[in-house]
Amino acid sequence: MPQPPARPLQPADARDNLASQGITTQKLNGQVYTPLDLAVSVVARLRWPQHGEGRLLDPACGDGVFLEAAVRKLVAMGRQADIPRIEGWDIDPDAVRACEARLTVLCETLGVSERPIVRHRNALEQPARPSVDAVVGNPPYLEAKRMPAGLKRALKQQFPIAARGAFDLYGVFTELALRWVSEGGELAYVIPNRVLVTSATGALREAVLAAGEVGVADLSRERVFTDAAVYPVVLRVDTSRPSAYGVEDVDGKRLLGLSAEAILGLEGRW
Repeated sequence: MPQPPARPLQPADARDNLASQGITTQKLNGQVYTPLDLAVSVVARLRWPQHGEGRLLDPACGDGVFLEAAVRKLVAMGRQADIPRIEGWDIDPDAVRACEARLTVLCETLGVSERPIVRHRNALEQPARPSVDAVVGNPPYLEAKRMPAGLKRALKQQFPIAARGAFDLYGVFTELALRWVSEGGELAYVIPNRVLVTSATGALREAVLAAGEVGVADLSRERVFTDAAVYPVVLRVDTSRPSAYGVEDVDGKRLLGLSAEAILGLEGRW
């Protein structure tokens, strides 16, 4: 199967064209960073690190806020030795450096010698499928209409579930997470609420629901991202539990539950 071009989110010809339109490299990469309190809340609701080997991955870690939340959770549990099982990747070398600096200060402040693993890596170019117990984060948001043509073609070839119609990069990262999560593992992403209803994400919703118990927390009133025109939700999937759908509050309390059959009866919209 064809592979995406090297560093597909930053092709030089596309950068020059987008720069003339006032679109920055950060916007091209779909980078929107997450407040720490939200990241802490998302990680807190996970069963991780109780399942499997306790491996956690943020495949687009940015400045490392979800990695910090994971470190804090392990330290609070007295499991500092498991910190190296936390891993973050990012395509942006500046973000990687900022993440490493953040985690160094954090671990020194907490008095722990262990460090998470941070890699300068493009998640879209990984031929091997890492088996991890939890995939977390705020994946890149980038509409197909704003992508370089070569990237859009490559994604459609490699991601038949997410890369349909007017798709977005966050959907591709969701399909990746479903591939990477080990049996009984978890996914928790902060993504736009349009994933719940658009026709382009219908097949992705089916795949997410088939993977296990789904929980959605609405953040549209929280003003999470002051400079981004999106209404976010927390999408959580627990593959250790039967397929079902639920509405949750921001602390993970289940407010409404529906069976997989019931949600499919609503024509697949959530």
